[in-house]
Amino acid sequence: MPPRLVPEFLVSDLSRSKKFYIDVLEFEVLYERTEENFAYIDLKGASLMLGQVHPASRLLIGRLEHPFGRGVNLQIEVDNVISL
Repeated sequence: MPPRLVPEFLVSDLSRSKKFYIDVLEFEVLYERTEENFAYIDLKGASLMLGQVHPASRLLIGRLEHPFGRGVNLQIEVDNVISL
């Protein structure tokens, strides 16, 4: 069964974000558009989309300030966390 909800996170550095989700939490990349700095990742049915912020992005509806994701809480069950 495909996921019914897939949040998309805007990130400031896609490479760094992928390193965390893939190397530490053990997500896998299901789909990637490198020219658009976008990745669709999954861990046992917990799917996320990661997109690097671009000033001309149509997803930006307001001023984007660090830290991104204020007010968003997610809980993802993982089997193991790998220390870098």
